[in-house]
Amino acid sequence: MHALIECSFARTCWFSSPVGFVGSCTSFLTWLEHIFTRCSEDDCNIAMMICWRIWIHRNDKIWNQKNGSVQQVLNSAGQLLYQWQAAKKQLYFVDAGVQQLAHGAVSWEKPEFGWVKCNVDAAVFASQGRIELGCVIRNSDGGFVAARCVGRHGSFSAREAEALGIREALSWLKEYKLPCVIVKMDCLQVFQALTEGFSGPNGFGLIIEDCRELALVIGEVKFSFVRRSANFAAHSVARA
Repeated sequence: MHALIECSFARTCWFSSPVGFVGSCTSFLTWLEHIFTRCSEDDCNIAMMICWRIWIHRNDKIWNQKNGSVQQVLNSAGQLLYQWQAAKKQLYFVDAGVQQLAHGAVSWEKPEFGWVKCNVDAAVFASQGRIELGCVIRNSDGGFVAARCVGRHGSFSAREAEALGIREALSWLKEYKLPCVIVKMDCLQVFQALTEGFSGPNGFGLIIEDCRELALVIGEVKFSFVRRSANFAAHSVARA
């Protein structure tokens, strides 16, 4: 309990994670029962990876005199979970680009110098027959550049709404003339469609093709999948 949950570093990791800090547990088994009972499957998976990365961090500090940050622990947990899930489904081979783009990251990180990050999210309001699309651009210093929220009327599935959000963001980025952009999303289906050559005659497939064409016009565009906790700003804009 102390090493993985209650020490000051571990506690900060949990407070900063999408799982949150769960105190007042008499044992690690009690803590596990609480997590598996009350958390979603994705949060349970993240929680186990965070435990592992906290343990690795502890060993690195004791045996190798290496000090890592809370952000490094959380993002490495999300990235390794993403790699594990991809390997299980045999989606594709994971290479060094995964580490660079932080696929599956849990918290936001600044891009490399000369690049900007655009976080995109969509919100579906089925009862009102509309969707809201939000995106936030930040530079390599982590500074705010611009944000946008656009509404659309109609009946759309969640993945169609997320894909429309990417298309809207790319159209907007084209106007800004930003040649080096990392577009981040928390919808794995859309990310896979954009990066694995998906095509189809239906609405979703056509939106994905539009996104690819816009990306080619803009310049160097990289797509990245992140956990919702790392996409909070765009989620908030879409819900505003």
